[in-house]
Amino acid sequence: QSWAAYAFRHTRFRRPDFKYSSEYLEAEAEYYAQDYLVVSPVAGCFPNTEEVKTEIVKRDQIWKEYGMPLIVGIVPDGDVDAAVDKYIQMQKDAGLDKVLQVVQAQVDESTK
Repeated sequence: QSWAAYAFRHTRFRRPDFKYSSEYLEAEAEYYAQDYLVVSPVAGCFPNTEEVKTEIVKRDQIWKEYGMPLIVGIVPDGDVDAAVDKYIQMQKDAGLDKVLQVVQAQVDESTK
């Protein structure tokens, strides 16, 4: 979801019109002001993946070849646990830990 779509839907950027009355917008603003609604501290954080682009490409390929069939229950030998373990290991071998480390560092920096 793009930031533009968010901006156009967010109450503070809208004005009453034929679709949204001022009463509707006021009620929506009250709803969004509730204490139990939490805004993610990483909202708007878009990690730079340049450093891990090779790892991401490898992981995407593994997802297409093994992950997608696995998630819908296609397991060649019928041993689901072994297939899941193999998939996890393949993702790690393709650089999962490096991707997590790089992105986490950027998230930590953006939430200081």
